[in-house]
Amino acid sequence: MKPGKNIIHIIVVIGIVVLIAVIFFFTGKKEKTDRYQMKPRKTQTLEPVIDKVEFEPPEPTSADNLQANTVLEDPTMKYVKFQYQWFVNGEIIDGIESPYLEQKHYKRGDIVYCRVKATQGIYESKIVKSKEVKIKNGLPIITQVPWDNVKLGDRFHYIINARDPDGDPLTYRLVSPLDLGIKLDPNTGDIRWNTRDIPQPKPIAISRKIEGKESKPGEGYDESTISKAPPGEGMQKQLPSIVEIVFEVRDSEGAAAVSSISLDFTENTGKPE
Repeated sequence: MKPGKNIIHIIVVIGIVVLIAVIFFFTGKKEKTDRYQMKPRKTQTLEPVIDKVEFEPPEPTSADNLQANTVLEDPTMKYVKFQYQWFVNGEIIDGIESPYLEQKHYKRGDIVYCRVKATQGIYESKIVKSKEVKIKNGLPIITQVPWDNVKLGDRFHYIINARDPDGDPLTYRLVSPLDLGIKLDPNTGDIRWNTRDIPQPKPIAISRKIEGKESKPGEGYDESTISKAPPGEGMQKQLPSIVEIVFEVRDSEGAAAVSSISLDFTENTGKPE
């Protein structure tokens, strides 16, 4: 073999060796970089996990409806469905699988809780039980019914429509006004008022000089003299143009609710005819 050909062969072999070395160098460096610098990928679980189940209101009474709010550990999960089972005093309420339970299913003193399961496609969560709540005494429920407005001098009659969610006896009390002759039966809730019997403005004797003399209360007065008294002096309070009758309904356990009705005398204030 000629010397020139040997040199060419040597150069080719050296070139191949250098190329292989360069390839191995960069490949190994990339693998090392990938091994130590790439962060592990976070895998997303397909199974929903329930974190907690909360009630609204948190301390329900026998007059409240209950709602169960379910919180997932991953709140970003979509298309999750929930199944509910409600229990009152340990007995399941059949036919209710929604997060709502109406107050007609329980009463004061009952123990209520629910169990919840979450599903997403074929994946299901473990069943989680809510905390147990004891139903408290509910306030009386007052339902307003229509009433006829009255003119000054008419008789007014209204019956308070109220019930207790626990079936307790109710009593009624007039809160205000207490100075217009309004009567409220504490046992029946009957409100009666003869607007002709409202206190009318009455004169109060005022000491004045009459014919140069200082008169005493009750002396030297006649109707014309009283009518000339300055406004507000010696006169009782007039009937307001709008009378708001405020009343209280209380059950035998001490729970009370307050409501009111309003009578408009704007167009007929004054003395009854």
